[in-house]
Amino acid sequence: MITKVIVLMAFCPLLGLVSNARAQTVTDDYHTAPVVSESTSDRLLFPKNFLRGFTETGYFPAHNEPDLGRCASWTGAYGGANAPCAAFGRYVLGGYVEFQPFARKVGPLPLHRFSLFIEPHSFFGRNVPQFSYTQSFRPINFERTVGLNFAVSKHFDIRMVQHQNDWLGRYGHSLGPADLGTTGPYGMYAGFSTRWYFGGYGRQ
Repeated sequence: MITKVIVLMAFCPLLGLVSNARAQTVTDDYHTAPVVSESTSDRLLFPKNFLRGFTETGYFPAHNEPDLGRCASWTGAYGGANAPCAAFGRYVLGGYVEFQPFARKVGPLPLHRFSLFIEPHSFFGRNVPQFSYTQSFRPINFERTVGLNFAVSKHFDIRMVQHQNDWLGRYGHSLGPADLGTTGPYGMYAGFSTRWYFGGYGRQ
């Protein structure tokens, strides 16, 4: 069931659930610079382009698979092509979705400058280095960064972020001696960050 939810999350924007932001640029590193929409009417909620973002689908050929850090490179020593630990991806479904609920200020409160975001990536595949390179779409990991963004100005944001992973399917338990037992790509963390936009990137 969780695999179906992840696939739907990755493709929902393709079905029209994400608005096409006029002043948004997509980059190859899965990041985007969203526009702060401010309504000129009395509307309090859901300004134009209140839901915005992008999706990205990746395919990585044999010998170029993402190593998610779960299985040792010598995992093939324990079963060859049938090694149980084979968390080397073939496909990545990812994107970025941002939700800005407020259209304007409420009194002195600049609520329209706040937005929520999620940056998910789902990894699929089953590959054993030097032994087996398949086109399998077996789920491996769901990695995401979620948080709260505050647009201080046109070019500067302050962000509160949290990052976490979920191992999927067979990777929910130990898979033998070659299983490194890691928490996933980049591990788990939370904190604060800032963004400075320059050169006309994203906000015009």
